[in-house]
Amino acid sequence: MKIIQAKKLGANKVSVILDTGEQLVLSYDVFMKSGLRKNDEISEDRFLLLEKENSIHLLKQKAFKLLGRRLHSAIELKTKLRNSAFHIDNINDVISYLRAKNYLDDAAFAESFTEEKIRLKKWGQGKVRAELIKRGISREIIDQTISKHFSESDVNSNARELAQKKLASLKIREPDTKKLRQKLIQFLMMRGYDYEQCKATVDELLS
Repeated sequence: MKIIQAKKLGANKVSVILDTGEQLVLSYDVFMKSGLRKNDEISEDRFLLLEKENSIHLLKQKAFKLLGRRLHSAIELKTKLRNSAFHIDNINDVISYLRAKNYLDDAAFAESFTEEKIRLKKWGQGKVRAELIKRGISREIIDQTISKHFSESDVNSNARELAQKKLASLKIREPDTKKLRQKLIQFLMMRGYDYEQCKATVDELLS
């Protein structure tokens, strides 16, 4: 196959047209790196290799854009990349690359995620654990993160703060103390606190 024309498509793409009638659309960076010129011969193998290089280049761009917004777990990022029209093998290659370069670090993600949810939402460890599992974090990393961030005193303080705020809004529309107690316990359990912790916190608050 021979290149008969190479022309820019917008600012970031180049269309490489071959004498077979086929067209290879590459990002501008991949095209410049390839050194392709008019009248160059391209084998089928190189054609496929350029397609793969272009796909990986675009995947890296998408991945870095997502990681620039916030940290992701490896599984979380992989899931988002799979929603695009890229081959799974290329996605796996990019995930491996990002891990090797420490752009993806499940332990760092678990730390950041846990700190944020405790600080901003006062989540209990049950909810944090469930959310980390959903994001593909290993049990070992989850256990290490949980043990580091959930002291008994902090848990008690956070549960009490959440319950006090909820009580202020519930008291307006729920005069029945028994129902109020049940709703407060349910509210705390939904935020990851175990039943005994919820019961003790609510009993103390309503006593």
